[in-house]
Amino acid sequence: MDYKANKKPGKPGIGYNVEDPSFLEVVRSIILSTYSIFRVQPSDDECEQLYKRINNVQECGYIPSEKMNELKARLIAAEQNLPLSQRTCIGDRDEIGLIQFAQAIMDIDSTRRNSPTHVYQQSYTERECLIPFSQEIKFNLFIRDMNTSV
Repeated sequence: MDYKANKKPGKPGIGYNVEDPSFLEVVRSIILSTYSIFRVQPSDDECEQLYKRINNVQECGYIPSEKMNELKARLIAAEQNLPLSQRTCIGDRDEIGLIQFAQAIMDIDSTRRNSPTHVYQQSYTERECLIPFSQEIKFNLFIRDMNTSV
């Protein structure tokens, strides 16, 4: 992203260097210590609304799964083309602001995929090693596997 091209006349610059390794580590830390995500799966109701709009009908009845998958793919593509600040997010509103900022610099999905949350088995159930963010104590914790090659 060309940050200099987006600078408006008379407005201060962004004040950080997106190529600075220390800055990139801060962004990576934001991504790996947050749980919020960009919503990627449209609901069936949203697909039905799109179907009605495309076909200019009031009621749609049953939509075959093949058509439903096509509608979901269209909605996902449309969502991904929106500016980050307008994309639908799921999670704590403070974290949402952080991930919208971080996504413009580093891909959230691949960063989290490369350092997954540690998972353990308890009573035949997989559990992630994390403490979700608490508004009351302003704290969260993730135990991440930073070396997945081992």
